[in-house]
Amino acid sequence: MMRKLVLSKGVAKYWLDEEKGVLVVRTPFSASFLHYIKLHIPKEYRRWNPQSKLWEFEVEQIEKVLLILKKCFDKVIELSSIINQPVKENSDNLFSIIDKDDIKSIYRLLAKKYHPDKGGSNKKMTAINSYFEDKT
Repeated sequence: MMRKLVLSKGVAKYWLDEEKGVLVVRTPFSASFLHYIKLHIPKEYRRWNPQSKLWEFEVEQIEKVLLILKKCFDKVIELSSIINQPVKENSDNLFSIIDKDDIKSIYRLLAKKYHPDKGGSNKKMTAINSYFEDKT
């Protein structure tokens, strides 16, 4: 008997983490999505990060992952260009399409990249902190 897989009502978001060299994916829970990734993405190319509640896929699997996302979710949003750009004034339109967990993830990525202990500057980190202060 074949299992019927249902389109999940939800939004999947993904971006390329250039530092780690992986495709990062945030989705609402979907049995269909889990079924497809287990079926089509070998275990050594996928990781679930329970702390950040994110999937990480090796870059060799990008095309397969994107096809699975489009098959399983109503909407798929690519955030790479937004996450990999410096923080700009008046970029509040981004915050209208993402949830609090995404905002926290973006903040953590920026903090990791621009923190003074990681080679960034106090000025940049202060700007990031003040920008995200009222967003979280």
